[in-house]
Amino acid sequence: MAAGSFPTSASARFPSATKIGSSFREVAESIVTSKHFRCANNAVLRIVKALDPHAAYRSGGGIELPDRQSGAIEIFSMRDDPLYPTSMRDDDSDHLVGLLPSNRMECELDGMKWVLRTRASVTACALERNNGLTKLWWTFEGIPADPDPDRRPTEAEVARLLNLTQDMEREAMPRLRDAYRHALLEVLKLDRGSLRLGTERLRVAMTENEERPVAALLDALYFEERTPSEIMKPSNPNLAIAREGMTEFARFVRDVSERRARITNETVSVESEIPGIKGVVCRLEEEDGDTLLAGFARRAGARAGYRLLPNEQKREEKKEENIRATSAARPLSAMLATREAHALEHRRNSLRP
Repeated sequence: MAAGSFPTSASARFPSATKIGSSFREVAESIVTSKHFRCANNAVLRIVKALDPHAAYRSGGGIELPDRQSGAIEIFSMRDDPLYPTSMRDDDSDHLVGLLPSNRMECELDGMKWVLRTRASVTACALERNNGLTKLWWTFEGIPADPDPDRRPTEAEVARLLNLTQDMEREAMPRLRDAYRHALLEVLKLDRGSLRLGTERLRVAMTENEERPVAALLDALYFEERTPSEIMKPSNPNLAIAREGMTEFARFVRDVSERRARITNETVSVESEIPGIKGVVCRLEEEDGDTLLAGFARRAGARAGYRLLPNEQKREEKKEENIRATSAARPLSAMLATREAHALEHRRNSLRP
């Protein structure tokens, strides 16, 4: 996620409250049809094709369109999102979000087959007020696609995919910003150069983990209120399995971070706001100033005897649409991004004179 804003400008022709929705749709449509947005999607594909020459955008898993994009532009108000912080529901903003059409790609990375969905989104903050802090972000969603139901990605393979998506984001985000800049300047009737984009960036890297050690880790952190430092002490045999989970968690965070992450009592938290979902998350400030949230998510009551199911039932439950529908990482990632965006906006507003 990246953020940007407009400086106060007397020349800006901001739409009235009744026209913000239509103006925002105009911005979103302009982004989607721009050469910059097309170049962004091509850049994402080019990065994957460097590793898998057969990778391609493919239709399926949604509404099939000739341009291989799934769905249309979706605009909604975050006021209606139950994951949105209640502290932001009292201001005068509608907090409109535009979800741009998604792409679906099939690829193979280091022998692991994936379905990779990508989607860009923008907010209408710059249309709603002067100095509105618009947020732009790309979502990359990897779904295992190996026909063998017992061939699931290893922790290293998941980290490999997440690091690859970071390369995709670095290539795609500048082009999305260019598309956004041109569209917004046109709608607001501003001279070129009036748009100021910020440098604040957030990265969320979450994966599902239904293994026993991670379940024990969450139990120790959440129910027993143990700290990471307590769990890692080898002198407590009752926490041996939780300690395995903490070791796995720390290794994953290091794999997806740009520096050797320090897992401390202060950087680790348990996320339990979403009913039926829990996650263990590490929050880091990276060397380049970006914020990283990385960790494991799981649904309550995850099936411990899953591997004992017949292969046909395993295949059915591990279909792309079922994995997406039952994912714990998807809603948890969205909640974390929403909360961080709110915190960023709050910090910025508190610094205003």
